[in-house]
Amino acid sequence: MSALIALRSYLFRYRVAMIGGFLFLIAANAVALILPYLIRLAVDSLQHEANAETLLRFGLLIVLVGLVQAILSYYGRFIQARVSRRIEYELRADLFRHFEKLELDYFQHNKIGDLVARAINDLTAVRGLLGPGISNLVNTTVAFLATIIIMLTIDARLTLYSTSVLPLISIVFFVVARKIEQSYKSVQDQFGEVSAQAQENFSGIRTVKAYTQEDYELGAFRAANQEYVRRSIAYARLYALLWPAMYFLAGLAAIILLWRGGLDVIEGRITLGQLVRLPGP
Repeated sequence: MSALIALRSYLFRYRVAMIGGFLFLIAANAVALILPYLIRLAVDSLQHEANAETLLRFGLLIVLVGLVQAILSYYGRFIQARVSRRIEYELRADLFRHFEKLELDYFQHNKIGDLVARAINDLTAVRGLLGPGISNLVNTTVAFLATIIIMLTIDARLTLYSTSVLPLISIVFFVVARKIEQSYKSVQDQFGEVSAQAQENFSGIRTVKAYTQEDYELGAFRAANQEYVRRSIAYARLYALLWPAMYFLAGLAAIILLWRGGLDVIEGRITLGQLVRLPGP
């Protein structure tokens, strides 16, 4: 959130395009919510009148809705990606302009390679935040809220059962995400160190060769690079843990929903179509 606040002047400049992208994504999620309803109607209809014509009609409707959702989602994500690229371009230009205005003393106390690495990698990360990051946030938030509302209109008790794992999902997500953030910052810091060493060696290659320091500099670079690899693997391990954990907990919620919902279908409290329509958290 602090990063978005820092970028507010750039975001405000492209506010119309970003709002348009959000509207496309919200519309895509709204259309996606029609699919469970169609599946419910299809299941209930086929229970009473199982024939090829009914199956074909609902099948074509589902394909049509899916196509509309895909088109809306494409334009929403495309707009967000284009805005993020434009902001990245302006950030790089502004950063370079800022570097040009800094005093010589600043560059004497900061490694040039580290500054170059941050100008490249950190701004690429900002673009990822403004593009896929915001798109996924909007998608997830809208889909989650809409799903909960729909589930409550069908059966509040089943919704309570299904969402019982949400506190656990939230805890796991925020704990692991916090560690991922710290690990990513560590990787970026070390990448800056590796870049700084490479830049200093290239700039001072005559001095290195004049004093026959090739082996020493090579060993120092190898050590820095190995540390970068170690931190990158630690980051990859954390990142690889997050989504399987989320999928496992979401699967647990689905199992609870099917178990309790199946009992309700057997007892006649809800129809099979209503159970199928419940998308789960």
